[in-house]
Amino acid sequence: MVDYPPPHSGNNAREDLYAQEGLDNTLLLSIFLGGLGVDRFYLGYTGLGILKLITCGGLGIWGIIDIILIATGKMKDAQGNELLKK
Repeated sequence: MVDYPPPHSGNNAREDLYAQEGLDNTLLLSIFLGGLGVDRFYLGYTGLGILKLITCGGLGIWGIIDIILIATGKMKDAQGNELLKK
């Protein structure tokens, strides 16, 4: 029989590094540049970033919701990785 390596968690090293950029940076981007969609671009949500940019953060409401989601740890990046605290 052939011994296969055990399955991994599904994340490769590059995705782990990307996720470790995480919560602190995303929260700061959302607070200061969230109305321009920079936080969504940073997380890999290009389409939502453009929409947020065009609507000025959903007239501020979308920006506030994003800050709450990021601060409570409910938001994930585009690959589904949780934002990690440093």
